[in-house]
Amino acid sequence: MNGTAAPGRFTMSSEAEHLGRLPQWLRGALVACLRNSLRRLLIVQAPLTLLSMALAPWLIAAIGLDRLQLGILRCGLVGALLHVLCLFGSIVLLYFDRRRAAAEVAAIFFVANGAFTLATVAVGPRAYGLGYPLAALLACAWAYHRLEQTLEDLEYLTFAAQPMAPEASAIEASSASA
Repeated sequence: MNGTAAPGRFTMSSEAEHLGRLPQWLRGALVACLRNSLRRLLIVQAPLTLLSMALAPWLIAAIGLDRLQLGILRCGLVGALLHVLCLFGSIVLLYFDRRRAAAEVAAIFFVANGAFTLATVAVGPRAYGLGYPLAALLACAWAYHRLEQTLEDLEYLTFAAQPMAPEASAIEASSASA
């Protein structure tokens, strides 16, 4: 063997290894980007929620609410934070064209919000306001679960789930407009 054949084979082998790891690297970069976006969202939303909860007694006095509604306001603020996280997950699911998963998140929030609200009304005034944050927490957990499933299937969704040819309705629409 001459000295020029070995370097060519080595280069080809190392390029093939790189290509095998490329989707994993891209997946890692995407997950890091999503986590960074979520972190930035929480950096803004969480302190605003905590500040609003701390200022809640003065806020309810300023807008003329009864002091007994302080707990309801604080539950609503926590619920709003969780709902923002739920919406973040839903938007990411829609970005990956996971419409069914996003619809599941919305349906879970809708049903849980109604059920928990009815349950808190049955319990009495001490439980008022707990339905919304509990429903948002449940929907947020489901959105996170579905997002984890989506990220596990990312290679399949990116390469195998895409149609190879344009759909017939898209072809008909373009030929009808011409």
